[in-house]
Amino acid sequence: MRLRHIGFALLAISFSGLPLIQQAAAAPAVTTKENHVQRQSLGQGVYEVAYSARHHELYVALAGNLRDPQANKGLIQVLDPDTLALKRTITLPLRAFSLALDDSRDRLYVGHTLDAAVSIVDMRSGIRDDARLLSTITVATKAPTDKYFPVHPRELRLSDDGNRLYMSAVAGDGNVYVIDTQQQALVHTIEHMGKWTSGLALDDAHQRLFVSNADGHIIELSTQTFAPRATFDAGIHPVNIAYDSVTQRLYAADSKGHRVLVLDVNARHPAGQYPTVATLDHLQGPLALLIDTARQRLYVTDRDGGQLNVYALSQRQASAPIAQYPLKVFPNSLASDPRSGALFVTIKQKLHDDLSLNGQEAIVRIAHP
Repeated sequence: MRLRHIGFALLAISFSGLPLIQQAAAAPAVTTKENHVQRQSLGQGVYEVAYSARHHELYVALAGNLRDPQANKGLIQVLDPDTLALKRTITLPLRAFSLALDDSRDRLYVGHTLDAAVSIVDMRSGIRDDARLLSTITVATKAPTDKYFPVHPRELRLSDDGNRLYMSAVAGDGNVYVIDTQQQALVHTIEHMGKWTSGLALDDAHQRLFVSNADGHIIELSTQTFAPRATFDAGIHPVNIAYDSVTQRLYAADSKGHRVLVLDVNARHPAGQYPTVATLDHLQGPLALLIDTARQRLYVTDRDGGQLNVYALSQRQASAPIAQYPLKVFPNSLASDPRSGALFVTIKQKLHDDLSLNGQEAIVRIAHP
């Protein structure tokens, strides 16, 4: 995979080097709320964000300047979630892209897309930032003559008990890696997950993992045997997926189909599809999905539309958002503060073929009611 295409492999896909997505149909009129948005520039290579309720902090992964091969280090910026002020910076030996947080154990898992690895970082209070790295687990190797690893880790998902970490990896025929977080070791590799394996969604209660790929498929796996249970068609490219444990429905961001599909994953269709409960249209490039069950909301970053869309989970048959937040350039990943309802969205800039950016990348805080 050429480096200009690595943008797709990153957790918050930037679509660098890919054909431009065509304009979607005109959206219905929706009230926008620009005055609720607070923005803070962070630097270059801003990717995923995670919120810690335990410490009331934001953790943001930064990969740095991709043009500089000597700057191969990652940063975790710790921010005040109320003001977005920088509290401290944790430096890691490899570029940081994806995040998963085990708040109860004070552990942050950091995916290293360009290095086929994941690190475990100790987030307890009162220890030195330069002593936080617990371990780094490499899931693939490369020959000394190879410039890139054969796979590019993308999304991270933790089991409910925190004992198992799942990591998708983009490749021509992608994999999912299973890591025992107590042993801090790779324990299983699930191979042949399709072209550009990307999204992950976990349903621990029913012992199943959902995996999406660029073949337009969602694969349902057993978390006990790791064997596929079923494969379903889910649009053109279901790049990110999210599971709602209350309704037991799966949401799939079909980035090239300009829509989000709401799927009933408890029904089997002989034609190779989950029944579609609803379709959320009028999107240009849906990417990140966040389900807020307490507020009955679904949040979707429309990367190419430059905005955050808010949908009511109780109105699944309606495709129109109930609110939109204009963010101008490429909104990427999402996190939220469940107590206040505040949303946090990382903002990307256009990545050119020479790996230069149009400007500083950022994070926004949205005071969503």
